Amino acid sequence: MYFWRCGHHVNERGKNQTCSITNARLYHSIEKDLLETGSVWKVYTWTLPVVKHTINILGTETTVISQTYHAYESCCIKKYKEITGHIPLMCDNCDPIYIKKPKNKIEMKSQVFMIGQNNQTRKMTTQYPKPNIKEMFNKLNDCHFDKEIPNIPVVWNNRMTTTAGTCRSQNFRVKKIDLCNKLFKTLAYDPAKIENTLIHEMVHAYLIHKFKERGHTPRFQQMMKNITGEDKNHRCHNYNTKGLKRKMAKKIRCECLRCGLIYYKVRMPSSLMKNPNECFYTHRGCGGVITFKALKNKK
Repeated sequence: MYFWRCGHHVNERGKNQTCSITNARLYHSIEKDLLETGSVWKVYTWTLPVVKHTINILGTETTVISQTYHAYESCCIKKYKEITGHIPLMCDNCDPIYIKKPKNKIEMKSQVFMIGQNNQTRKMTTQYPKPNIKEMFNKLNDCHFDKEIPNIPVVWNNRMTTTAGTCRSQNFRVKKIDLCNKLFKTLAYDPAKIENTLIHEMVHAYLIHKFKERGHTPRFQQMMKNITGEDKNHRCHNYNTKGLKRKMAKKIRCECLRCGLIYYKVRMPSSLMKNPNECFYTHRGCGGVITFKALKNKK
């Protein structure tokens, strides 16, 4: 299920001004299941008991009411798992504190449990199946772009490491959209994150195709806000890319002949390799000519 955002918000959410993603996911999942598969849903409710305790607070006997909701939630999930072998579909963000924590890392078919230091914290994420991003592209193109984006390839890129996605174009003609397979694999192929990134690249594709406009322009920012409902700078992602970037030796020594600045690069500039006698680079700071020298033993 990819279309989780219902596009509405309530005043109670304050400055955020966005809908609850959890609620939107629930609404759309139920709606899709009822309309497309004809499933029957049963809803069960419990009247939770009022449990009162009297405790001493700064010398005053005080009666407090215990919150039993999480205990019930934990027991329901546990019972469901005993019967089916897995937790309920909508419970991937739950962290019931009443379930006994395992002592080591346990990998299951649908869940991955990560144990924190001293077993005090635990993070639980769902391993989603690798989605069909071309199918996702077609649905988003129909829903948000009136099918105006050309039918271009949308592929998983195995060479990209820290860039979540990219929209490739030539002479203002959109060619392809790539998504980083390595990055989203570490994110368990979370459909919401993939959809966010794909929308980002599709807005680029739409603006290039329709207005010959590249970059994160004001129009780009406004379109992202209209589609996602998130009022923020949509320039870059904030996913954890630690350990993904390839470590490559910088074997090219660069030196400015005017100010003496020295730095190193991974590879020689391609234009310089093609036309060594005609192409030269200048230092932006002082305008001096920069020389490049390959170092054999540089690590």
